[in-house]
Amino acid sequence: MVTMSPLWFNNLLAASAQIALLVVVAALLPGAFRLRQPRVLLGYWTALLAACLLLPLLEPWRTVPQPPAGAAVTFRTGTIRVLTAAAPPAKHWTFPIYQVVALALLAGIVVRLIGLGIGLLRLRQYRRTALPLTPLPDAIKETQARTRTRAGFCLSKAVDSPVTFGLVRPVILMPERFLDFEAAQQATIACHELVHVRRHHWAQHLAEEFLRAGFWFHPAIIWLIARIRVAREQVVDLEVLELTGARRCYLEALLEIAAGRNLARATQAIPAPPFLVENQLAERVALMLKEVPMSRTRLIASLTAMLGCVAMIGALAVSSFPLKALPRESVMSDGVSAQGSRPQSHEAGTTTKPCFSSDPDCPKGGVIGGVVGGVPGGVVGGIVGGVITGVPGGVSGGIPGGVSGGVPGEVPVESVGGDDAPAPKLEHAVPPEYPPLAKMARIQGDVVLEVTIDEDGTVTNLEVEDGHPLLVKAAMDAVRQWKYSKPAVAPMHFEVTVHFELPKEAKGESTRPGADKEAYETYLRVLRDEKASAQWPAAKEAYENYLLALLRAEQAPPLKLVKSVGPVYPPEAKEKHIQGNVVLSVTVDKTGKVSNLEVLSGPEQLVKSALDAVKQWEYEPPAQAPVLTTVTVNFTLSDSGAQREGIYRVGGDVIAPKAIFKPEPPYTKAARKDKITGSVELSLVIDAEGNVTEARVVKALDPGLDQSALRTVRTWKFQPATRNGKPVPVRVTVETEFKLF
Repeated sequence: MVTMSPLWFNNLLAASAQIALLVVVAALLPGAFRLRQPRVLLGYWTALLAACLLLPLLEPWRTVPQPPAGAAVTFRTGTIRVLTAAAPPAKHWTFPIYQVVALALLAGIVVRLIGLGIGLLRLRQYRRTALPLTPLPDAIKETQARTRTRAGFCLSKAVDSPVTFGLVRPVILMPERFLDFEAAQQATIACHELVHVRRHHWAQHLAEEFLRAGFWFHPAIIWLIARIRVAREQVVDLEVLELTGARRCYLEALLEIAAGRNLARATQAIPAPPFLVENQLAERVALMLKEVPMSRTRLIASLTAMLGCVAMIGALAVSSFPLKALPRESVMSDGVSAQGSRPQSHEAGTTTKPCFSSDPDCPKGGVIGGVVGGVPGGVVGGIVGGVITGVPGGVSGGIPGGVSGGVPGEVPVESVGGDDAPAPKLEHAVPPEYPPLAKMARIQGDVVLEVTIDEDGTVTNLEVEDGHPLLVKAAMDAVRQWKYSKPAVAPMHFEVTVHFELPKEAKGESTRPGADKEAYETYLRVLRDEKASAQWPAAKEAYENYLLALLRAEQAPPLKLVKSVGPVYPPEAKEKHIQGNVVLSVTVDKTGKVSNLEVLSGPEQLVKSALDAVKQWEYEPPAQAPVLTTVTVNFTLSDSGAQREGIYRVGGDVIAPKAIFKPEPPYTKAARKDKITGSVELSLVIDAEGNVTEARVVKALDPGLDQSALRTVRTWKFQPATRNGKPVPVRVTVETEFKLF
């Protein structure tokens, strides 16, 4: 079974795609509108980051759709058996890909947060080892008065460029060589750091570091935060120039700081706004050397157009990559139940019913194996429904040794140790998909499964007790993904009945037993007999072939094929003499195009070639669309080619094959009505694995019966023919007889 990706993973991918699309398009807009004003860009990038973070909260989440095309699916839980003496069934190990992804994401966040914590500790250490800058140079005093901002200035050997941090008592660490700068350069550097303090940039920088930790895996968020920091530094640069008017001195100070930086120190992560980042230097200097003015009218028009574009891209991202939510679930206290949204008449839904002791469908039984060791303290009030009148006051002291054979009566949940083992609650249910072939054949009914859950409420084992062959796999694939609450005692075993029902407008006569009685009975025998499990594929295939024949007989006039592409015979299949039919379920839309191809039957080696061919077919547009139909692609090797490939005839040292699965071909309605009897002679090629790879009619009887015989013999299974003890492909002639009783 292919593991379905969990909802959180799908939503993570969808949200990441939304953010990526929004950021990529929004990043192109400033260049397209020639917007270079730092203050405007800072607001633009900050608003874009807020939009990316709030988008999942603001957009409507789509409810996960129920299974398609008309199947009402209900399930109910039967008697729960707590088998304390039984070892839990073996768990088949599968690679937990989504758990690994989740752990990798969390590990990345933890590593980033640890790095952030180390950076904060490093700042604390720098502050402790730094020396106060006393007395303050006159240039710094004048700058403090001009900016109306106070901060502690210190000299530190650990930094090679200014570092500002702190909220209540901000500190500015200066490198030791700061005192060697000219007074005008000292003033511009101090002004730069004091503007950071006045605007509380350290708090903003710290918040961005937490965002970078949470979104470490998303390059769009990382890039966007980098653009915000560049724009913030450019805004500070312009304010420094406005306050000091010393453009040349400020540029010289930037270059002086850049020339004296230590590469090893520059790579250390410090959670504080850096005075200089090398990859930002050219952009900052270029803006200070040449400012690009823009009129107020043009600025407003550009911003309006840009925001409109961002809004449209956001809407496109939400519609293209929607976030999904599970249907609301209500848990009822009187049974194992979880109810999803009520299904519409044309949709599939999931409802549940608790199993009460008075329900005739609820399995009956006692306390299996007795209560080992007795019931300490007695069973207060007796065992209602088990011992009809109960045992007033309970059985004081317990029942020594347990009640061997159990207590007769209806016991929905058995007791262990004096406390009732409550029925586990279904916390997450995946509705089964209605199989296309079963839907086309109008097959409905129940699939009864025995479910085993472990101590975590995970389904660990499933056993089929009853159900139609075309519905069993869909039910099992769904129930395997169910999740229950943690049971009181594990492992816990109980029955689940999954009911498949078509909407009223699609209901028809059941196609279970009838003309296909032999195929259906073979299926039931194989299903219930573990020793015959090897015959399951053949029994299921025989039954499917009957249904396909029935469908073809009842289908509306065939669609007109206007373009067909022949399949390419796979070399591997040709080499192994693999022949036969690949039957596909296809949907034809109103334009005649083919879509939604599903494989119903056919040799595995031929399936891909058939799919590749049929995908290119085109039909005449149907009157009513879409139309669901079946397509049969035949792969047959020519006789001459077969001879060259070494197909033998029975005789001499070639021992004939023996049939091990040989269902009789069913009558067609027309042939039964006309009372046609007789035999059809066919020529078969049986490969070295005992499969019928080629079948053709040698002596015909009736067109409908001829086709019925061909379809049936292709499902026959043989013990291969042998030559000198080795299996070999052979050609044989067989007869299928049609009799009316």
